Amino acid sequence: MSDELNNPSKCAGLPKEFIDRLRMPFAHFLKIEAAAGAVLLFFTVTALVMANSPWAHAFLSFWEMPVGIQIDQLNFERSLRD
Repeated sequence: MSDELNNPSKCAGLPKEFIDRLRMPFAHFLKIEAAAGAVLLFFTVTALVMANSPWAHAFLSFWEMPVGIQIDQLNFERSLRD
């Protein structure tokens, strides 16, 4: 039994977890160097469309939403844009 656990070729036939079936295509896509450029291009085009659409006010106010942390008297807060 311990030989089966130590030999990865025998364990390869085991069924994958459900999360592995979801994760593997994304992991394979992100290993491709052009994937970062494609993701950046997609979000750039999406931001341009949103900024020039009827929802521009809501889109721009989203970026002005303040986020931060507060510990006792110490308060660090900035907008999402910053």
